[in-house]
Amino acid sequence: MKNLEKNENVWTRYWSKGVINSCFYDDPSGNYGGEIKNFWVSVVERLSDKASMLDLCTGNGALISLVMSLEQSEGFDKYVGVDLASIQPIWLDKVEAEAKSKIKMLGNTAIEELPVSDSEFSLVVSQFGVEYCEIEGVIHQVERVLKNNGVFAAVIHHKESLIVKNAVEEKAHLDYLLTSETVKSTIEIMLGYMAKLKNKQNLKKIQADADANKAKLQFNSQVDELTKRAKASHCPDVIYELLDIVMLSFKAAQNEGLKFAKGTINNFWSELRDSRVRLENLINASLTESEIQNLIDKLHSNGLSEGSVVKLKESNQLLAWGLSAKKVKK
Repeated sequence: MKNLEKNENVWTRYWSKGVINSCFYDDPSGNYGGEIKNFWVSVVERLSDKASMLDLCTGNGALISLVMSLEQSEGFDKYVGVDLASIQPIWLDKVEAEAKSKIKMLGNTAIEELPVSDSEFSLVVSQFGVEYCEIEGVIHQVERVLKNNGVFAAVIHHKESLIVKNAVEEKAHLDYLLTSETVKSTIEIMLGYMAKLKNKQNLKKIQADADANKAKLQFNSQVDELTKRAKASHCPDVIYELLDIVMLSFKAAQNEGLKFAKGTINNFWSELRDSRVRLENLINASLTESEIQNLIDKLHSNGLSEGSVVKLKESNQLLAWGLSAKKVKK
């Protein structure tokens, strides 16, 4: 398994927005749908003991929310979600009191040191999570907290998946924007001129200013280059989002002033840096065929047998690995 730098602060900032998943969604609920949802339906359907579920690397609890919504989950009386980052599961605010009483969310908690009892859970799960962790420690904890005949199941990033391919492409866009400060510095120069336009009498002065016209030409050239990159990309959202933010900051410079507009750009650049870290983590955490088999072998050698893995696909596009195993009494 990969040795990944722990970036809980980056993930804390991400989960603080209240988002429920970390990759994509294709369901009206905003949660995971399609074959990923079908995988979890099949896991829950096969359970003989539907008493308690532990979600590792829960984030804001997307998987807990998903499983609770399934009619097949009837019988569960306890859901516990654990994550190293601080989390903000705002969806719980809309959950009825009786159902909410079954849920416990533990942020700022290392997966390798779970504060739960031995043999406490009939189901331990993870969705795009355990592959980021120190896997030997995770397996030890899974074996410890599972009941006999309990099931461990996980959806794990596949190295050749659409999700990872898109992450590689989007990270390339972020590298382009962040490695060189040219784009940001040009925007900031333009903001200075835009702020002066708060006084309409400055318009003619700016139009006659050689430096202002040079900055405008450079800015337009960069916008053209960014637009070309976006049109050639399968995942251009970050570029279009940047262009939208720039236009908003130009208006803000004229209305709220230069300091406010620069703050808008600086905040967005901070989000871009966080995004690059998360994407790099995702890419590095994804598993090849041999690595997922190695994980199965480690599960077997630690008392989790009947291990199986499937490739989860949607519209012929590879999405992830779906893994499951059972703790069999020794």
